[in-house]
Amino acid sequence: MLCGYDVGSFTVQTIAVRRPDLAHSLVELLDHLTENHSAPGAFLAGVMWFRHPEGNPITYYANETRPAPGDRFSKNVTILWPDGDALFPTEWSDTLDDHYSDYDLHIMENTGHFSPVDSPETWAEHIRDHVRAAS
Repeated sequence: MLCGYDVGSFTVQTIAVRRPDLAHSLVELLDHLTENHSAPGAFLAGVMWFRHPEGNPITYYANETRPAPGDRFSKNVTILWPDGDALFPTEWSDTLDDHYSDYDLHIMENTGHFSPVDSPETWAEHIRDHVRAAS
């Protein structure tokens, strides 16, 4: 099972597409959110990363095209979408069928962009579900 949150979800999707033998399912999570951004300058460095197009998932997403039905990602994906995310409004979930053939969309109520912090119990529940399914 691979988990990713925000930019990490781009990373785990890339791994799962390139090496499907390594992934039974995906749950899109950021480990150590606070720890990773606590060092002096770490948060600014993370934000500045978005200004460079090379390797930036925003650039990739902006140029992304709809894959043919047979080329859509076929591993089970659980998408935990916050209802209060100012960066990724829930209306953007309307094209998930264009990219995934097996997914579960869960809208997290009263949750903002930092969903692992706002709703850790929801994340834990869905991760446990995927672990049980893989066992």
